[in-house]
Amino acid sequence: MRIYTGGYGFAAHDANQWQAKMRRVALVLARAYKRGEFDAVAVQGSSGVSAIFAARACLPAGVDFPIIVVRKDGEGSHAGKITVPETAGRQPYENFTVNKIVILDDLVCSGDTVLRIVRELSPLSESEAIELVRVYTYEEKGSKPRRHYDHNFEIVAIQ
Repeated sequence: MRIYTGGYGFAAHDANQWQAKMRRVALVLARAYKRGEFDAVAVQGSSGVSAIFAARACLPAGVDFPIIVVRKDGEGSHAGKITVPETAGRQPYENFTVNKIVILDDLVCSGDTVLRIVRELSPLSESEAIELVRVYTYEEKGSKPRRHYDHNFEIVAIQ
């Protein structure tokens, strides 16, 4: 059996570096959420899941926002293709709607993750389509998507 090292996300950092990075992510997301810039944070893949839950643990007291995990095609889970964590007082998934999202990802290269998340979440929107407000990245590498997007959004690197 071969075991491979990561090289990005949590596998590229020691515990102290990862914690410091996720504290910065948490602060940026908390401020944007308090300003009403988004309804939920969407992630995909193991790096996205590890980052958002680490950042969520670092949120300031009294701040929490919905997190949506969108699984990749072919990725199995008992929770289904789209997962919204349970929180006291939150509506059941069937009644869950979201109109403005931000995506948290390590970096944006091809843009495939962004397109998949927006496509999968569109049925959750009360309006015609989900509004992708921003993509937050947390790796130092430059994000330069190679695709043209119909959506108007910005990519913000959290350093």
